[in-house]
Amino acid sequence: MYIFKLVFITISIILVSCVNDNNQPKTDDFSTLSVKQFAQHYPSKNPDVAILLKKLRSLTALSKLDTNSSQQALNIISWQIENGGFGLHEIEPYEKLWDGSQPRSEWRKDGEDIANFDDGATVSELRFIAEVYRNIGNKKHKQVINKSFQKGIKFILKAQNMNGGWPQVWPAYYPEDNPRNYTNYTTLNDGAMIRNMVLLSDIIAKHPPFDTDIVKGVNSKDVLSRLKLGVNHLLNAQITSQGLRTIWPAQFDPLTYQPKAARSFELAAKTTRESVGVLSYLMNWPEKNTKVKESIDSAVQWYKKNQIKNLKLLNGDIVSAQNKVLWYRFYELDSDKPFFTGRDGIKRYQLSKIEEERRKGYGWAGNWAKPILRATQP
Repeated sequence: MYIFKLVFITISIILVSCVNDNNQPKTDDFSTLSVKQFAQHYPSKNPDVAILLKKLRSLTALSKLDTNSSQQALNIISWQIENGGFGLHEIEPYEKLWDGSQPRSEWRKDGEDIANFDDGATVSELRFIAEVYRNIGNKKHKQVINKSFQKGIKFILKAQNMNGGWPQVWPAYYPEDNPRNYTNYTTLNDGAMIRNMVLLSDIIAKHPPFDTDIVKGVNSKDVLSRLKLGVNHLLNAQITSQGLRTIWPAQFDPLTYQPKAARSFELAAKTTRESVGVLSYLMNWPEKNTKVKESIDSAVQWYKKNQIKNLKLLNGDIVSAQNKVLWYRFYELDSDKPFFTGRDGIKRYQLSKIEEERRKGYGWAGNWAKPILRATQP
């Protein structure tokens, strides 16, 4: 029995290592959608559905910067990590060129900068410099931006795991203060994976700001293959509860699709906010085969069933609010029961039972799915 367990553990470690070391993603047999067909039908022709991607195209903190400024783009590019990714989540460092010694990421390990997709990192920078490229005429600066952009896209493609998902961090990162190593799971939290997929989709479709020759160096056929694999990954990760498809977790094992916990107050759960991002993308996916339709329909039905009217979250409390609607952030995996967790990691069923710092410092409820329901109204 001991030998069997040892062999099983060894095989599991090898498989996870293959994911983290990024073996070439598996060949996808999910669809026959061509690049031309994709470009013709993405985003959705339905304006209510197409607009669902708006938040996923956000520049996050970089939205405050000037997309007409060559110098601003050059500043950002100077902070790019050698592997092509970025790791900063604030705009202050980008107000000047990297001095060659400052940390280029808010996450570091053994003195090395760690590139990541947390809070829009990497994707926001690439979107920003593509906007600048579109707006300026200086050929020398455009060459520098183009080189940086191609390097960043290669980073995103390398970071995709063998089953089609994207982690929060790449290469694999095992910080001492993160015993769960959740950064290496497929990450939907804060839109990490979906932001990557929307970026790559916009490039194939030449959706602004990617309607310039900056995308000439990108292999659209390869990118579409990666996106197909990503969609299949999402379909496999949809949580089934009581025999019904529901929504998605914030992060999950890329091999087993088992939902996983992250920080102490983020237990494994059905996650409403992140699932809206997944649905927004799937509803804009050009090929609505049976698998995609069933996934979308079941998730929409779950949101309809679990919406709570005339309530909203206000300063850490759930209060009455006429004509408002909300969904709680986390629901149990095997039921539709919402729960809350403080930094002690103990699951509770009343928000008032959570310590004030976490109660007021986290988004425990919101009207995130309201645009989804509006877009799917008959």
